[in-house]
Amino acid sequence: MRSGSAAHVARDLSTYLLDLLGVGVAYFVLAKIGLTLASINSSTSAIWPATGFALAAVLLWGYRVAPAVLIASFAANVTNIGSSPRRRRSPWATRSKRSWLRG
Repeated sequence: MRSGSAAHVARDLSTYLLDLLGVGVAYFVLAKIGLTLASINSSTSAIWPATGFALAAVLLWGYRVAPAVLIASFAANVTNIGSSPRRRRSPWATRSKRSWLRG
């Protein structure tokens, strides 16, 4: 074995982690931009540029960037103001919906 193999592995790992960080940050920023374009609901947008970026990242680098996309997507949705389930009323709680269901 070569003596520099441990350094090579460490360099590859640091490059991989930096790639993940870059993909995650880019996805997070694009997701937040997409969420600012939401018009009906604060967590629903017709334009979602982060998906295009995630698709391009997976096509270029393979599935190894999936953890970065997963974590960045979760972070973007958790930090979205107004998407908390506690702030929204259930659509089934209104009187008109209950009477409609009874027939």
